[in-house]
Amino acid sequence: MEEQVQRYKMHRDPNWHLGPRAQSDAARDRRLRRKVQTAIEQLIWLAEVWPPNQQNKVFTETSIAKLVSRLLTVKYSSEDEKDRTGRERRQKALAAMFLEKGIIKCLDYVPEAYHERDEREAIGLVMRLKGVMLGPGAGFNYEL
Repeated sequence: MEEQVQRYKMHRDPNWHLGPRAQSDAARDRRLRRKVQTAIEQLIWLAEVWPPNQQNKVFTETSIAKLVSRLLTVKYSSEDEKDRTGRERRQKALAAMFLEKGIIKCLDYVPEAYHERDEREAIGLVMRLKGVMLGPGAGFNYEL
């Protein structure tokens, strides 16, 4: 996959959105998307079955933070309005999902005496933020 990413970097035309792309570019993108999806599925599988001592070495806050940071903050110098709108929509949806899943996990560690109150406040906060980011129809999905 690293080789595919390097080839993608070398052949990526910064002005690709200004005209038609070659068939080889589209084919390369399809292959790379398929490889990325396979890698994501394999990471999900490893998160389910890999021994905790191995997960502790790979799924670290530092390594995952790098990925999440790029997913949420990257902007492109040569993107048109449609691409910018799509990127911002994707980044908002991912941020809302990370917020929701993170709060649900954090609530697992709230002392029992405060759990009910903190849970209500957290759900209210998530619903308000998701409403602002994704629109009033965005609900709260209480499952990890």
